[in-house]
Amino acid sequence: MADIFDFIIVGGGTAGCLLAKRLASTKQKPSVLLVEAGGDGADIIHRSPYMRCLNAVTKPDFDHGYILTPNPNLDGLISPYIRGKVLGGTSMTNYMMYTRGPAADYDRWAEIVGSKDWAWQKTEERFKRYADVEPGSLGTDGPVGISLPSSIDPGMKLCLEGAIELGIKLNPNLNSGDPIGVGVDFLTVKNGLRTTSASANLQSTPDNLTIWTNSPVAKVVLDGKKAVGIETLSGRKVSSTVEVIVCAGAIDSPKILLLSGIGPATDLTAVNIEVKHELPGVGKNLQDHCVAGTTHLLGHGVSERLSFMHSPEKVKAAEEQWQRDHTGPIATRTHETAVAFVKDPSFTNSDEFKSLDSEIQNFFNLSDVPHYEFIMNLAIPPQGYTFEDLEDSFVNLHVCIMNPQSRGSVKLKSANPADSPLIDMALMQHPYDRFTLINGVRKSMELIKTKTYAKVWKSQISGPKSLSDEDIWDFIKVNLLPIMHANGSIKMGKREEDELACVDSELRVYGLEGLRVADLSVCPFTLKHNTSCDYSDQEVSGLADDLRNLQRWLRKVETSLLNAPDGTCSPDILSNMDYSSALSKFTPSIPRPTTAIWWSQNERLNLSNINESLCDQVYQIVEIGGHDLSEVCTMYFENIHKWWPVVSKGLFYNTLSNLRAHPKADFSLLLLTIYLLLRSPSEDDGVQEMQDSFYMTAKYICTCVQMFLPPSTHLVQAMLLLATFEHASGKCEAAYLTIGECARNAHLMGLHMPRHTNAPKGSDEWYILLEEQIRGRPPATKVPTYEFTLPVEIEDLDMMDVEVGDRFPPYSGPGGESGDNIGTFGREAQGCRILDAVIQFSEDTEPHQQEWLTELMDMDMRIRGFLGYLMDEYKGAWGKYCGATTMVLASFFTLHQSRIAFEKATIQHTDSLTYEISKCALQSAIRIVTTVSEHFNTNISRFNMMAIPPAYTCIIFRAAMAFIMFADEVGSQQWETDFQNLRRTCWYMSHRWKIAENYLNTIDQAAESNSKALRAKEDFGTFVRPNGCYSGLC
Repeated sequence: MADIFDFIIVGGGTAGCLLAKRLASTKQKPSVLLVEAGGDGADIIHRSPYMRCLNAVTKPDFDHGYILTPNPNLDGLISPYIRGKVLGGTSMTNYMMYTRGPAADYDRWAEIVGSKDWAWQKTEERFKRYADVEPGSLGTDGPVGISLPSSIDPGMKLCLEGAIELGIKLNPNLNSGDPIGVGVDFLTVKNGLRTTSASANLQSTPDNLTIWTNSPVAKVVLDGKKAVGIETLSGRKVSSTVEVIVCAGAIDSPKILLLSGIGPATDLTAVNIEVKHELPGVGKNLQDHCVAGTTHLLGHGVSERLSFMHSPEKVKAAEEQWQRDHTGPIATRTHETAVAFVKDPSFTNSDEFKSLDSEIQNFFNLSDVPHYEFIMNLAIPPQGYTFEDLEDSFVNLHVCIMNPQSRGSVKLKSANPADSPLIDMALMQHPYDRFTLINGVRKSMELIKTKTYAKVWKSQISGPKSLSDEDIWDFIKVNLLPIMHANGSIKMGKREEDELACVDSELRVYGLEGLRVADLSVCPFTLKHNTSCDYSDQEVSGLADDLRNLQRWLRKVETSLLNAPDGTCSPDILSNMDYSSALSKFTPSIPRPTTAIWWSQNERLNLSNINESLCDQVYQIVEIGGHDLSEVCTMYFENIHKWWPVVSKGLFYNTLSNLRAHPKADFSLLLLTIYLLLRSPSEDDGVQEMQDSFYMTAKYICTCVQMFLPPSTHLVQAMLLLATFEHASGKCEAAYLTIGECARNAHLMGLHMPRHTNAPKGSDEWYILLEEQIRGRPPATKVPTYEFTLPVEIEDLDMMDVEVGDRFPPYSGPGGESGDNIGTFGREAQGCRILDAVIQFSEDTEPHQQEWLTELMDMDMRIRGFLGYLMDEYKGAWGKYCGATTMVLASFFTLHQSRIAFEKATIQHTDSLTYEISKCALQSAIRIVTTVSEHFNTNISRFNMMAIPPAYTCIIFRAAMAFIMFADEVGSQQWETDFQNLRRTCWYMSHRWKIAENYLNTIDQAAESNSKALRAKEDFGTFVRPNGCYSGLC
């Protein structure tokens, strides 16, 4: 069977590793596949900061081996372009420099893409959460180890003092958001080990995260305009049920999209690739910092950093020390580095600066935006020198432009995924870039002439012949290097303003579903610092911590699975949630049931094979539905179990763990009904047909279990859930039959006996009654006496050693039900007793007027008293007593609607005291429901639809019907607003429960019988879809 995962992350680099770990570690535990083209890089020696720098820049097997196309701006210069091909990506091969850049960069990014979530204020918060810095002012709780050098080398002091003498101010914190000045760079090193994205995030991985190494991805698989999986270079295909996220970097991400038929039509047709989705910006807007550096020979003793390298004995001892405890001379880089971010006021007078767009000029003039960067380090011996020359020291003075205006591209060489792409970085194409670098190199030559350096400077090893523009440019053309900060090739932006924009502010590829890009390729422009922290912190950390940048990105899972303890979800996590697409997780595109394999097997069921056969069939059904059984169980306990806890979690998992070895037909049926209840209605005919076949299978298995096996707790629990599903699906008559059969089996087991010694069984009897009562039909069961125990609360029920519930407390008067410390379901049981009393009272159709009125008032006070008691206990906690409140409101409607109907039918007038009492009571109940509906609609992002039982739609329905029939202000503005809120709430719920759609149709029909109501309904017409709330049915 094909591999299927919820999320597929393409690229195990700096962004991909973090994203995979954080996504897999979220509460809902989606299945995540991380696919990396390179190996795992697991050998500890690869994390030695010193050895990685000493061995040139990288190892061949850690690099893709890309070469830039010849650069006509640099007389055909050809440069290698290092891209990490290993788990951890380029964080495994870079120079471990950690800087964050100016605040203005992020504020500009936020403005360009139209989202404040990319602004500096929120970005800095994420930086701090992700970092573990020594010292700790920049954050200490994150996974990425960052540190300053343990000591300042004398050569480092030289670099700092020289820059200050040149007029560059000392900046003690280059990561504050204002980087202007000179300081010491932080390293992505901690405790003597290089910190990579893999080491920070994948040292221990959750079971739901799968990692494939040595698996280059050939393309993203599209089904129309939706990404549905990937195909690897070896031909292996993998499906995703939610999304594919491309994190392969600014070179390989556009390569993969182009190979998938996503990109500029001309570029695709040029290599004979079918255009599946034209997106002009893919592969365009490629940018990078670039650097040119001079090298100088300094006198003896300037740096002590490499003094041991001339001695093989000292080198061996240092290596042994590091292998032992990660300390010693090779526990940091080969060289220390001072960094200066320089702003040159004279730039504004240049013709090159004045030729820029005014918006860019204004941005460059901001006080915290540097023009270029000095990178000053005491170097290992340059070419032509050996370690025997280390009695002297060397210094590199690199100049890196911060605001490149040149724009390159990534294109395909051919349609063969194994071919390297054509990478045209177009360095120095723009006059402003040439102007900046020439002036920066000139400034670095002034630095070496300061008094600080004059004392130790001996000679220039590499540099321009003179300080003229021509000589400096000649030097640059030979020595220029890209700095490996590729970005911008799948640009983020507003599509209506920028034709090259490929992704929106939430990283979604324009025009496609289920596809995002989450790496530096989305940068609108080059950020002014070493960009490794942007891969990890800015683009991905937001997803893990508060999902602010990618908050809608996880809606598909969060809406279905995440459930806070009080039955609601944090608005920060679930704002603008997309129910229909989220719940589509349970309605994947799967084969039509005509090819399903379980039907023929059902015909052969008998007493000897029923347990094993049904167990196998349920596993197959869940698999055909595209899910894993452990995932299904987790979803159930995270969501539905919290409002309908008919099983003990501890006992359930104990049985599940032994199910394969000891299969049980009744427990298998329970698993299938759980799976049914998790699924949602679908507009796809094929998917809905599969849903219906699953339901018919459950009914058939239920019949078989009752036929061959004696009643059991699991059978009762399964039938309870089946009846809930049937009613929620609009199969009301079937639900009444199922709950009746469920009650019969429970009676045969003796669950109706008071104080049952088995707490789960005693609770199940209550849930049968609760299921019956809320449906408004005469119950098959009898309401328990006061000798009966309360249902066990969920926290106790889920334990293995379950105790029986407390004795049911009697009613103590209109102030409310007695009993302290009664939990959520205990209160619901008390509400059920009140509802039963109301039903019994309402069935008396020939009351004596005075006695009846007195009892009516007493019953009304009892309901109001209990409702007030519940509200007092709420203390603003949404979701705490939803079930109990539902029972109380059902009591209100049952009592007073039946009384009004009786008055109309027998007395033939509507001006009696009884009528007015009931009408006022109904208006009070309606007001409660309309207020809740208004809150629900206004704060829709707070609610998890999986946490709202279908029974609640009954209350909304009854309120709406009463509102249509009995409200005095029908047709008024307030009536229209309230009615719209009630109807809209039903509409929202119809996306999860089919019964709500039926109620909605009934409400519309009732409104059409009332001319005023009909006019009001026509006035507000079709609901306006809330932003981001639904992508489907409207």
